[in-house]
Amino acid sequence: MKKPDTKREMTKPVVLGFKVADRQYRFHQIVGWKSRTEFRVEYDTDAGRYVCDCVKFRLASKCEHVDMIEAEIRDLVRGPADWVETHDMHGWAGAEPMEMVAVLDQEANRMGVLEDTLPDLTLADVCWLLSEDTSTDSIRDAGGVLNPSRLYAEAQTAEAGNLLVSHRDVVAAGKAVEPLDSPDPGVDEDMVAPDFKPGDLAPTKPDDPKPEKPKPKKKKAIRKPVPAWKKVPKPDPNVFWVDDKVWMKFQYCIANGKNIILTGPAGSGKSELTYIATKAAERAMEAFNMGATTEPRTALIGKTELTEKGTHFEPARFALAVQKPEMVVLLDELTRAGPDAYNILLPLMDRQGFLPLDESEGGGVVKKADGVSFVATANLGMTYVGCEPLDTAEKQRFAMIIDMDYPPKEAETGVLLGRCKGLKKSHAERLVNIADTQRRLARVERSFKEEISTRMLIEAGEAVAAGMDFKDACEGAFVDYFSSEGGDNSERTQIRQIIQKGG
Repeated sequence: MKKPDTKREMTKPVVLGFKVADRQYRFHQIVGWKSRTEFRVEYDTDAGRYVCDCVKFRLASKCEHVDMIEAEIRDLVRGPADWVETHDMHGWAGAEPMEMVAVLDQEANRMGVLEDTLPDLTLADVCWLLSEDTSTDSIRDAGGVLNPSRLYAEAQTAEAGNLLVSHRDVVAAGKAVEPLDSPDPGVDEDMVAPDFKPGDLAPTKPDDPKPEKPKPKKKKAIRKPVPAWKKVPKPDPNVFWVDDKVWMKFQYCIANGKNIILTGPAGSGKSELTYIATKAAERAMEAFNMGATTEPRTALIGKTELTEKGTHFEPARFALAVQKPEMVVLLDELTRAGPDAYNILLPLMDRQGFLPLDESEGGGVVKKADGVSFVATANLGMTYVGCEPLDTAEKQRFAMIIDMDYPPKEAETGVLLGRCKGLKKSHAERLVNIADTQRRLARVERSFKEEISTRMLIEAGEAVAAGMDFKDACEGAFVDYFSSEGGDNSERTQIRQIIQKGG
C-alpha cells in the first residue's frame, strides 16, 4: 500500500464520525495531519432532533455533522472492491466501536460497509485516502479494513497531544486496540444511521432459509468530464480557510467570465480570497481600491494633458486592464466609490462591454476583452460610514452575490496556529472563544456595532506568539478598537469582561 506522505499538505480537511453510544456521536476534524477539534452530536428528545455543539449549529441550527447522521441512505455497498466508488465523502458516521464502520456519502446518498477480512488501516492511511485522490487505486488494490475503535483511539490521542496522525504515540494507541477478526460483521440496524432501513438492502444471513438471489450486475455509469474550474485546489486551511461552496462559485465565475460581488463583515477575507483564488486558477489580476477613487473619470478612463506636441491622452491603468483577455479585475470596496463611478462601470459590465473614452481627443470606446471578470467587494445591507448602496441595475450586472463570513470556530483556530508561528493551541482557542462570544453578542443581542475579525485575531495571535502578555495583546488588538462611550456599559468595558472570562 502507498504510505501516506504526511510532509505534504492535505488537499482538504477530513471529518471522521464515530457512534459512541445510543444516539451519541463524536466527530473529529483533521486538518494539516492533526486532529484539531472534537464535536459532540446527541439526540435532543425535547427538540425531537439531533443537536451539535459546533459553532455552525449554534449559529444556524444546522451543520454537516447532523446532516451526515440524518442523511437518507438509498443504497448499500460492501467490501474493499467498492471503496473506489465511495471515497469522495464529507464524513463518516454510524459505527459501533469494535464492530464496523459505515461510510456516508451525502452527495450520492450511499453507505459503504467495509468488511474486516484485511489488515487495519491507520488514521494516517484514512486521511491520505480521503484527501489525496491519487492514492485511491493503490489502497483499493491492496485492500484494507476500517476499524472504528482503532481510528477513534488514534483521533483521541492526536487531539489530546496536539500530535500528527502519523506520530508514533498515535499509531501505538491504534495498535493497542484489539484488531477486527470476525469474517463478516453483518448489518445491525442499531449500528447505522437512524434513517437507514436495512430490510430491503441487507444481505441474506447465513441461517436464512431463503436462498440468496444473485444480484444483477450494475452498469457502470458514464462519468462526465470534470470541468477544469472544479479541479482548482483550495488553499491550505491553516493559512486561509474558505467554504467549499464559496470556492466553487468563485472559480466557476472567473472561469466563465462572470462578475461577482463578495459581501461579508470587515476582515472576513473578501479581498484575500480574490488574490488567493485567482492565483490558484493561474489567472492574471489587477486590483483597484474604489474607496480611494476621488476622481472616477481620471481613475477609470484616463486623463488628457497638453504637451508641446499637442493634446495627449493617457489611458488609466483600469482602461488598459479590461482590454486583457481573461483578466480578473478586483473592484475593492465598490460601495465606497459613489454614483459617478457606477455610471462609468455600468456599460462595461453588461452585454455591451465597453468603456467610453470621453476624455480622449477622438472619443471612442474601449471594448472589454473576452473572459474578463469583475470581482467586487462590498458591504451590502450593512451600516458602514461612507458607503453608497448599489441599486438593482448595478447589482444585476453581477452573476452571483457570494456572502462570506468568518471561519467556523475549529477552522479559525487552525488558521491562527498556521499563521502565527509559535502560538500555543490553548492561546489560539482562547482567542477564538473571545471572538466567538463577542460576535454572538453583536449579532444576537446587538451589544456591539462591529465584530472582532479574523484579521484582528491574527494580529493578537502574532503578538502573543512573539512574547507579549495575552491580555496586553488583546488590549491592543481588540479593546481599543471599540467605543468607550457609556462608561460601565460601553463596548470597551464589555470586551474587557469577555477577555477576563476567556470567552
